[in-house]
Amino acid sequence: LISTPDLRIIDYGVGLPGSQHDATTWAETWIPKEHSHLLAGNEWVWADSAYPLEKWCQAPYKKPEKDTPENLRHNFYVSQVHVHFEHCVGFLKGPWSSLRGLQLRIDHPNHLQYASLWIMTCIVLHSFAMLHK
Repeated sequence: LISTPDLRIIDYGVGLPGSQHDATTWAETWIPKEHSHLLAGNEWVWADSAYPLEKWCQAPYKKPEKDTPENLRHNFYVSQVHVHFEHCVGFLKGPWSSLRGLQLRIDHPNHLQYASLWIMTCIVLHSFAMLHK
């Protein structure tokens, strides 16, 4: 998920099995592929430490770089953005509680498609609710 501080979801990736690394799933979403067209020069997205640190994608520094005072400050502010993201996930899973533990057996491509449609439906409902609350 990619969300804004006001809990709106602006991009998401579904359809890859849970065994895929987050960075693999991330690479399949719209913003990493089209960031130069979607983000202005001063805009960026937050990502956790599994993702690459780019001008347009701010992730926390890892050791040993994280131990400098400047990078500690960077990590502090990136963590503040992360709090908003976690609130968005919580806000999504609140009314659409089926996402808390989607009890589907995914051992066939049709099952993965069904789960993907389920998740996308909840995201669309979340977006609709955010516009009409």
